[in-house]
Amino acid sequence: MKLYSKIASYFAASMLLTSLAMAVPQVVPCPASAGNPLNGTNWAFHWESSDFFQSDSAAIGTFSINQVADSRGGGTTLVLTGNMTVNAQDQVSRLASTNGKVQYQCDDTGIRGGNLQFNDGQNPTVWEFVFASSAQNEMYLVNQYYYGGAGFSKVLKGSAVRIDGQQPCPANPMTALDNALAPATLGWSFRTSTVFSGTVGTSAIGIINGRLASAADRTGLGAITGTITTNTSAGFIGNSVSRLADIFGRYQVYGPTAGGGSGAGCAGGTLSFLVGSYAAQYEYVFADGAHSQLFLLSTNATSNAGPFTSRPTNGRYSSDMLIGFMRKY
Repeated sequence: MKLYSKIASYFAASMLLTSLAMAVPQVVPCPASAGNPLNGTNWAFHWESSDFFQSDSAAIGTFSINQVADSRGGGTTLVLTGNMTVNAQDQVSRLASTNGKVQYQCDDTGIRGGNLQFNDGQNPTVWEFVFASSAQNEMYLVNQYYYGGAGFSKVLKGSAVRIDGQQPCPANPMTALDNALAPATLGWSFRTSTVFSGTVGTSAIGIINGRLASAADRTGLGAITGTITTNTSAGFIGNSVSRLADIFGRYQVYGPTAGGGSGAGCAGGTLSFLVGSYAAQYEYVFADGAHSQLFLLSTNATSNAGPFTSRPTNGRYSSDMLIGFMRKY
């Protein structure tokens, strides 16, 4: 009976391994005729955690992909270079350089995706991506590995958009967010939400206006005004909604990127505003060549006169990690 049990167990395990192997799509080597769609391209990306019980992590950034001579001798390789801002369990790494390698994956119809490597200097990540369409101008991302601290989220998702038709950063970069000077003068649409999926969270939408600082304003920062509707959870006892609240804040736009990222475009900037007792500071990157779309990631946030943290507070979780988008209206 013991021998029979061993044989049966071995047979069952063999069948399981065989079924798993059959379920995994086989990667077809990419022929030269498939082309090289990522060479010489620039991208903006965002990613955020998906784990329910892990501490939050999220990032935004820009990168370029170029084919260069392989330093190991012979042939060429695709390399990724850029900058990223990471918020991982309240540990913020702003404008960190990132670099890595890129590989394609093909099926019998051609290139469908591949994998990327990011490294912010502390937390290397390896990603699988697929192109969102045959235009190959957007990627859907899911990580294979995230070598962060033991308590960090290990399951991440995100997307990247190709930056086409890059416009130069204005001589005065602050004008990039001043919608009074742009062809569209109706402001910026805004949406943001918490990363963490626990019992306490915040989401907001609104219209934001950017204006250059006046000559009397010694800060040199741009002014933010507008109205935002915010819904902040009160845990198990309900939620608190602030409708069409006036906001006031500041913005900054960084100058042109110095290689990598989005080429000669503006490198991004900061955004901060106050709505009653709710306040947030964001880092952002431009997500198109016309400086008309932004990816946002908070570097600090408070709500209802209490700080958001990614650790338990009075037996409940909350989060200081807000991600979002802005688009010129």
